[in-house]
Amino acid sequence: MPDSKVNPPREVVTAVSLLSVNILCVNAPRTIAVVTGILSGRIAGDDIVFKIMDEILIWGFSIGLLALLWHGFNWARWLNLILSVLNIGLMSYSAAGLIAAQRYLALTPTFVYALLELIALYLLFLSPGRLWFDHRGNPSAA
Repeated sequence: MPDSKVNPPREVVTAVSLLSVNILCVNAPRTIAVVTGILSGRIAGDDIVFKIMDEILIWGFSIGLLALLWHGFNWARWLNLILSVLNIGLMSYSAAGLIAAQRYLALTPTFVYALLELIALYLLFLSPGRLWFDHRGNPSAA
């Protein structure tokens, strides 16, 4: 891998792409709900400022984490792992409610999200993705 210090391997590119799809699918509907709530008058006053700041922080954090992964920051990979495990755990809890209510079709978005997230984690934590992060975090190892 002659260019491994500059460009991430295709496994990392694929993982970041999958995480981008997940972020878009999760954040976009919430942002649309906030915008329509503001435009329709359901959200008013100080709540508007809070909701706008909340959306900016969520999108900024999400895109920032993707950028840090793209640039090979090893701690960002571990932070992503922790957040993914927590998120999949919370989604599993809500999925259990859907199973109890026998709403199996409603499980599809949860299942797709978890599957994409697990594939991305697999790509980030196994070779050559893992090796690329290790070399990026330890300059003497390169």
